[in-house]
Amino acid sequence: MPISSDVATALRKGLVAAANLFAVTARRKASSQNVPGVPKAIEVGTVSPDGSNRYSILIEVNPDKMKGKNGRDIRGAEWAYEYGSGLYGPKGRKYVIEPNKATVLAFPGKRSFLLERSGNSLLPIGAKGTLFFGKVEHPGVGARPFFSTSLSEKVNEIMAILQSSFDESAMFKPIGDIWRD
Repeated sequence: MPISSDVATALRKGLVAAANLFAVTARRKASSQNVPGVPKAIEVGTVSPDGSNRYSILIEVNPDKMKGKNGRDIRGAEWAYEYGSGLYGPKGRKYVIEPNKATVLAFPGKRSFLLERSGNSLLPIGAKGTLFFGKVEHPGVGARPFFSTSLSEKVNEIMAILQSSFDESAMFKPIGDIWRD
């Protein structure tokens, strides 16, 4: 039996309200934990049919909106912060970063004795103290979870929203319509 339009409408409204609560919480958590780019990149999609008598809604970090403070593309960083990366992640070791669209990586800063002595500085210093490297070993970042903690924090409220979206009129009107036929 197909789902009644009243019940479907109630379900869609409940899903949107629950998804928005989750997204607001995740944005707040990402912002308070200083997770770059994420607060502006979290999006709530539209409710769509997901098989027979089921609906789904997508809550995602839009990779195209993942930008650092300087406007640089940092897509993928959201998951490094959610789970931790490098020394602080599942593999527990540094990882190599190499340039994709350039021949060297450039970082603002001052040349230090440590960098000169370690041999890490491969090219001379550029303007304004810029350091250039052919590649770097990144230690990674510690986990600053915003999705998983938002869900665990708001699960009861989300369930309450979904339950309240099925009020008496949404549930009993279809039954009344059937009896009147």
